Amino acid sequence: MEVNSFCDALRDFLEHSGVSQNVLAQQSGVSQSQISDWSKGKLTRFGKNPKKVMAVIESYRVSSYPPIPNKVLEAVSRFCQGGSEKADALVKMIDVMESLE
Repeated sequence: MEVNSFCDALRDFLEHSGVSQNVLAQQSGVSQSQISDWSKGKLTRFGKNPKKVMAVIESYRVSSYPPIPNKVLEAVSRFCQGGSEKADALVKMIDVMESLE
């Protein structure tokens, strides 16, 4: 994969998936600051770490879950702008709702 193609795919994924740089960093084992730099186009070669990130991106693309509606993504984004405490609270609420099924 070319460097520019990777940076474009990364930006597109972050913009449309609802996955944050922090979550992508945790799932791929790559630092959030490196993902941030790449999303700004600061990448010189496509090596081991970008391949790790692409593997995570590809796993989202082939997942059996339907895409999250933009309305939901926007609401979650607004809610979580209050920081990680709000994001943690949202995860707990979702876990409780899943257990009720």
